[in-house]
Amino acid sequence: MARKAFIGWRIGDGRSIDIWREPWVPRVTDFLLRGERGKRPCWVSQFIWGGEWIREVVEDVLDEEDVSKVLVLPISCHGLSDKLI
Repeated sequence: MARKAFIGWRIGDGRSIDIWREPWVPRVTDFLLRGERGKRPCWVSQFIWGGEWIREVVEDVLDEEDVSKVLVLPISCHGLSDKLI
């Protein structure tokens, strides 16, 4: 059986995606973020409120280049779980 290629994560509630360990941001080298790894938050869910990105939190944790890539990612408006696609 052929294996599907990894495309990325569909961001739902953000509870399954560790921002430092999971490859979740397309257009970033190897899909992993840079930035200060000791900083919080550690989960995508901590970047989201009401189905939208919390810009101030994203900007506080990530470097400028990664911020612009994260803020354009779609988030499920239905609060679904995250899913590898």
